[in-house]
Order: sequence, then structure tokens, then C-alpha cells
Amino acid sequence: MDAFADQAFKGNPAAVCVLEDDKDEEWMQSVATEFNISETCYLTRIVDSDSQSTTPRFKLRWFTPVAEVS
Repeated sequence: MDAFADQAFKGNPAAVCVLEDDKDEEWMQSVATEFNISETCYLTRIVDSDSQSTTPRFKLRWFTPVAEVS
């Protein structure tokens, strides 16, 4: 994904990983380090059986090649 741009291959690159299950921090950091781009994000679907909403919700975490962004 190219953030802050309206054209492909412009702006800031970011890897977007949609996960089926939660992964530990060490695994996510290793993948971000392997991508070696400014930001890697991980999306994990939040399953809330009590919610009446049909809109999906996701947990989002960002990592640089060296650390998680808080």
C-alpha cells in the first residue's frame, strides 16, 4: 500500500497483513524486519458475539523494521 499518495508507487510504502489469528510480538517484529520498509501493519478481526453490528472490526498494530509503533 502507498500511503499519502493518489498514485501507485508514490508516497510511503506500508505492508498490510491480514491475520486469521493473533500472532506474538516476536513473530510480527520478525516479519516487519524481513519486509524492511517504513511500516508494516497487522489486522486481526475482532469477533464479538454480543455485538449487533454487521460492520467488521479489527485490531491494528504497526511495526517498523526495529520496533512496534505505539
